[in-house]
Amino acid sequence: MAVHIGECFKKAPTFYSRACDSHFVYPSPAKSPEKFVIALAEYSQKIGSNVILPLNSAETLALAEYRTLLPESLRLPFGDYSTMLRLHTKHEVIKLAESLDIAVPKTEVCCRISDVDPLAEKVGFPIVMKPTQSTSSRGVSYHSNLKSLRKAFAGLQQLGMISEKRPVLIQEKISGPGCGTSVLMNRGRPVAAASHLRLHEYPLHGGPSTYRVSISNQEMEGIAFRLLEAVGWHGLAMVEFKLDSKTQKPILMEVNPRVWGSIFQSIAAGINFPVLAVRLALGEDITGFEKGRVGVRTMCLLNEMRVMISSIFHLRWTIIEDLLQAPFFPIKFDIFSIKDPLPFFRFLGTGMGLFSSREEK
Repeated sequence: MAVHIGECFKKAPTFYSRACDSHFVYPSPAKSPEKFVIALAEYSQKIGSNVILPLNSAETLALAEYRTLLPESLRLPFGDYSTMLRLHTKHEVIKLAESLDIAVPKTEVCCRISDVDPLAEKVGFPIVMKPTQSTSSRGVSYHSNLKSLRKAFAGLQQLGMISEKRPVLIQEKISGPGCGTSVLMNRGRPVAAASHLRLHEYPLHGGPSTYRVSISNQEMEGIAFRLLEAVGWHGLAMVEFKLDSKTQKPILMEVNPRVWGSIFQSIAAGINFPVLAVRLALGEDITGFEKGRVGVRTMCLLNEMRVMISSIFHLRWTIIEDLLQAPFFPIKFDIFSIKDPLPFFRFLGTGMGLFSSREEK
């Protein structure tokens, strides 16, 4: 299987992989989604590609919205744009979950500062405020009082991140570790799944996972299947939960209807979701059901170094103890590979600011 890689900035770490047969730089999908899709269509025809597997939200949403600009011979491994947007929008997922009697945090949608106080009173502190459409931890903040919440809301307004069309969620903060169930759906039917527990995140108060372990949780998996079956989802998705520290029950947080950042966790646990997604896109009728192995640990080494520094600075002793014990467990690394080391060193250099070639085309 030939692998051709595109990115919106020059000298991306993936361009240096031994698995990369060719690469090119495309227009920013966030700034120019139509130009991005047209550029992909032209390059795909040039190299004779028949499947596009986007990795990030901006790329995935752009391809779903403008898929009519692609030649019919070029396949995408996911469903229609309207369903994708519904799953990508956090308050729409909350409404869907409530209709299915799935446990979710108390949540209110807010776009005016005059509504902040009464909605916060309904939800109750501590509160998490987050954009309805976002990735990673951008725009997410945590609050124990109204003064802090109002200040953060006003700050997002000044940045143009809040409007009638782009409200924020004022949401109950659930105490407990983060978990995820990753799934491949074949027109509303689950064909593969793998669940994991987040051991560390960066930033420490909440963000992408940096250290994880695969688990088995039938309740989480059942919720993920029920939610995705309800909308007839086709393709990859990762359903995120918090395990409530009081009840140990999974509380649904959001859905990523795309390739997720910690996908290597599932691959290390025996479920190669990218390959399965490509097979699905090519029309193979995948039958049966695959489930990931339990107890497999993976780590994003560079971000875990940030966790270590931040934990020492903030005296987070539990995390420091975890880090001291980590060498005693077999760990697989997200990016670093002895057989294919160059992407890691490029990623390391970019993360440390040694390279300055992230200008978008």
